[in-house]
Parts: sequence; structure tokens; C-alpha cells
Amino acid sequence: MIRVAAEDFARDSATFLDRVEQGEEVWIEKNGMVVARLVSVLSAGKEASGPTVDPEASEAVRAFRRLRAGATLDGLDWKALRDEGRR
Repeated sequence: MIRVAAEDFARDSATFLDRVEQGEEVWIEKNGMVVARLVSVLSAGKEASGPTVDPEASEAVRAFRRLRAGATLDGLDWKALRDEGRR
């Protein structure tokens, strides 16, 4: 694990990315606090599968998109409605 200041990372990011590619982990600090952790998506020579997707959540998103497809404002201006809600 390498801890590096954000300024140093910004100045020499290619070097740190090379080290991450080699399997090291980089913790980036700002004002003495860790704000990011950089790790490789490669694991033991294989690409990580990435985040999993919940099939029920995917179906819910599709259902909301179907509902939205038929939604109208019946001639109302959405910006006027938005601005009215801000008053």
C-alpha cells in the first residue's frame, strides 16, 4: 500500500497507475485524510467481473421507464412548474 498526497498523485499519476497495474494499492490523501483508494480491477491475471446487478432492480427500472414513456404534462411547461415549486 502506498499513501500519497493528492498534489503528488496529480503531478505523477502515470507512475502511480503503473504501480496499481502491478498490483499495489494507492491511498490518496488530501489535508492528511484519505479521500480515495486506487486498486486494480485485475485480479490474479483475470479481469474482475465488476458489480453485480440485482435482476429485480433491473425489472423495476424497466417498469419505471415504461411508465415514464406515456407520461405527459398536458401542455404544461415543466420549467414553470419547477420554478413555481421554488418560490
